[in-house]
Amino acid sequence: MTAASPAGTIRRIAEIPGGAAAVGPFSQAVVANGFVFTAGQIPAITELDHQPETFEEQVRQTIRNLTTVLEAAGSGPAQVVKVNTYLTDPGQL
Repeated sequence: MTAASPAGTIRRIAEIPGGAAAVGPFSQAVVANGFVFTAGQIPAITELDHQPETFEEQVRQTIRNLTTVLEAAGSGPAQVVKVNTYLTDPGQL
C-alpha cells in the first residue's frame, strides 16, 4: 500500500494494475489533503463487458473495485466517510 499524500498536495490515480480501466478520461481516484475521492465505480472485473450477471454479484464486484482503488490510494474501506449509490433498475431496491 502506498502512503497517503501529504497535506496540500493532489495526486491523481489514473489506473489500477489488474483492474478495469476507467470509463472515459477519468481518474480512478484523486487524493487531496489526506482525503481520497472516487467516483463512478462499476462492477467491471477486467473490462467493461466482463461483469457479473446477478445484481448481488454486481454489488460485490463494485465494492471489491472500490476497495482496490482505495488501497491503491493508501486508504481502505474502514476510512470511508460517505457513499452514494445509483441504481438503474428501481426493482433492485
